[in-house]
Amino acid sequence: MYCVSDWYLSLGLYTFPTLFIQLNNDEIELIRNVEDCSNSSRNIIRKIDSAVTSFPGSSFIHVDYCAPTDSSLFQKGKGAINSGKTGWNILSQSEKVKKAFAEDKTKRICVHPYRRIDHAREFRVFTKAGTVVGVSQKDVAKHHPKLHKRRDFIQRKIYKFMKHINSQLETEDIIVDVYLTSQDELMILDTHSWGGATNPLLFRDWDRDWSKNSGLVLVEKPEKLGGNVSVSF
Repeated sequence: MYCVSDWYLSLGLYTFPTLFIQLNNDEIELIRNVEDCSNSSRNIIRKIDSAVTSFPGSSFIHVDYCAPTDSSLFQKGKGAINSGKTGWNILSQSEKVKKAFAEDKTKRICVHPYRRIDHAREFRVFTKAGTVVGVSQKDVAKHHPKLHKRRDFIQRKIYKFMKHINSQLETEDIIVDVYLTSQDELMILDTHSWGGATNPLLFRDWDRDWSKNSGLVLVEKPEKLGGNVSVSF
């Protein structure tokens, strides 16, 4: 996985406007070791407050490497925050965030405007040797009939978008998560390294022939069993 700051300078035009808060070692230790708001955390809270008030409405908080999705506060508010204190509590509650800081994978907090995400509009793009070799629906648990009706349009849109940004990507072998807005514009949500721990989603396995262009792969409509079905135990 890449940090947002790895690609934001080149591709920030195609994602959320984002503010980065650089932390020093003492501040990182606070997040790693403190589970709730304390006097010593006031400086971090003040920095987050400053970032939050820069955007209208609610904001979304994460660190450069990952989002604190394992935090109960994050889950309760779906990631939305309106104050530095709430942001601090979410980060200091997240084991994912603490691990990222402990392994020196990040030194930054990120804040951007909050947006309700329709998960049916999220897609994972697989790029090999600088060429898109496939796209997977990210919500692999649900069949979305509207996506099938617009399959060709969505595929053309994504392939055209990826061709446009190709020269600005970190590497030729890369995974890019994108979001199709209600205005049919594409936004970058995240980037990932090829293979390894990155989930191949509907492609199921990294050990496959990636030389073939698989196009946009969607969750198919579940088959219904017909006739007389007898089940015994």
